Amino acid sequence: MLTVDYQKATDSLSAPGLSVQPAENPATAPGRVTWTKYVPWVLGILGAVLFLFGLVAGVLYWQGRRRDSGGVSRQRHAPGREKTGEQSEAVYCHQCGRRAQLGDVFCRACGIRIRRGEQ
Repeated sequence: MLTVDYQKATDSLSAPGLSVQPAENPATAPGRVTWTKYVPWVLGILGAVLFLFGLVAGVLYWQGRRRDSGGVSRQRHAPGREKTGEQSEAVYCHQCGRRAQLGDVFCRACGIRIRRGEQ
């Protein structure tokens, strides 16, 4: 076993200490992007887009309500057809809803007995 005994008269270091420095300032390192610079712009643009969207939606809603509340409807309706004798006597199947022809006793689609004038 090896034993070393060492004594020094003062407490000062015999060699000066080296100071530690970063290789480069992290705030100015190339390729570093600080998001704090862009946050106000992103929030401002997002707020403007939401405001415009709300404005357009509000105008469309307001115009729709105004149009619906008017006295005269602006919708065009198809001209009414006069009912002929055949159309007024039209009978439909109570089961499937298909129109029955004159003289049919049973539905041609589902086979159920056609009700004529009876409820």
